[in-house]
Amino acid sequence: MKKQIEQQEKYLGVSFDDDMRDVLMGGILSDGVEAAAYGDWYTLISTGGVVAVNRRYITAVKNVQRRSSNGRYGGRIFVDVTFETVEQETMQFTTGDSWQAVADLCEWLGMPLRD
Repeated sequence: MKKQIEQQEKYLGVSFDDDMRDVLMGGILSDGVEAAAYGDWYTLISTGGVVAVNRRYITAVKNVQRRSSNGRYGGRIFVDVTFETVEQETMQFTTGDSWQAVADLCEWLGMPLRD
């Protein structure tokens, strides 16, 4: 995820750390998800991964998909999100079971998920 933030910073000439300096996140909540939108950045932290995007860098939500993974001690649900960027590349993130937070992110980007 650090590489993806750096890619956005370089293209946009911004600093994630400077832009998010006043935002306090308390850590992952009891439901396993915490999200914060501040300025042009949206950050989603979950037990299954982290998403950090700048709305000026994202041009489209290409795909959002739920998948499950069964392991030795039980199953987990993940949400894979693929964005199209201003550099005409794709950027992919994986989160835990955070469908509503991803839907909120897409809405915040002005690209609501379709039923």
